[in-house]
Amino acid sequence: MAKQILLLFCLLISCTSETEQIVKEKLGSEEIIFKEVVLDKKIVLGKQDKELYLTSLATSLDSSLFAFDLTKAQIIKFNKNGKRVKSTGREGKGPNEYTVDAYAKLISCNNEAIIAYDWSTPRFQVYDTDLNLEHIVQLNGVPYGITCIGKDRLIVSYSSKEEIQILNTKGVIQNSLNIDVNTLQKTHQNNLRHIVHTTEGILFSYYFESYFVFLDQEKLGVRLMDITYPDNFKFESAILGLSKSKNEVHVFKVDRNPEEPSEKVKLMHVFSESGVYKFSYKVPSQINYLQMISDHEVAAFQDTMSNIIIYDYRTK
Repeated sequence: MAKQILLLFCLLISCTSETEQIVKEKLGSEEIIFKEVVLDKKIVLGKQDKELYLTSLATSLDSSLFAFDLTKAQIIKFNKNGKRVKSTGREGKGPNEYTVDAYAKLISCNNEAIIAYDWSTPRFQVYDTDLNLEHIVQLNGVPYGITCIGKDRLIVSYSSKEEIQILNTKGVIQNSLNIDVNTLQKTHQNNLRHIVHTTEGILFSYYFESYFVFLDQEKLGVRLMDITYPDNFKFESAILGLSKSKNEVHVFKVDRNPEEPSEKVKLMHVFSESGVYKFSYKVPSQINYLQMISDHEVAAFQDTMSNIIIYDYRTK
């Protein structure tokens, strides 16, 4: 871990190094490899309650599913068959409380702890898998993205500053990494949103940028992958999420025509853990967001956001 932190520190603040590399790549029409994906419906979360507005999903070792309902500021636990078994949380700023007008996010660390946060409060809250609140960690900024490194370490990005922090689940900061925005060549004034840790390094993206960044922890390399497909200058691009299966990272990207909002292109682009492009597949129009939750399962947030459909996932 110490080696990894040191290398990432050099990458992000542009330490001088003979081995440091910045590679810029584009993924356009000529490079895209489309595969057909089969989605077999397994269960539906929230089927019996049409008043839900589900914004996030996490899992545990016993195949329980945890979703955040923004209408009531609650975390809901479902069993592996999709039956609602427990909920906790309410609106507010105190313990076990969340802001209903801010996006809320759930992640699971090693499938043993559930971490919850929203985009208005500088903290995260840690629950066990029975939804008992264990402790609250105060942060020095509002978190945008949190991802786990193993069981008890986190990488946190912030909404108001170009910084990544590595800390444990108790909130002890191990390192703070400042991002070199000149290297990234951002075109919008928005901050880092999505982040994923792999065995090879760290991938992160910005909401209104068409590219994601891979930080190679072994070679001191930075790869900027600009997903330019579809090649249409009229379209606005947004990477809505990064999710991980066993040895792949799935990048969910939406392009829309601002003059015709209903005209959208929704694609999932699949990369190796080292950020090497593998293939892409089309996402059905009625799906608002798609997230890998295991090596062979995907969660589909429908356009109404009132339910989440879990599918078995395979490529042809």
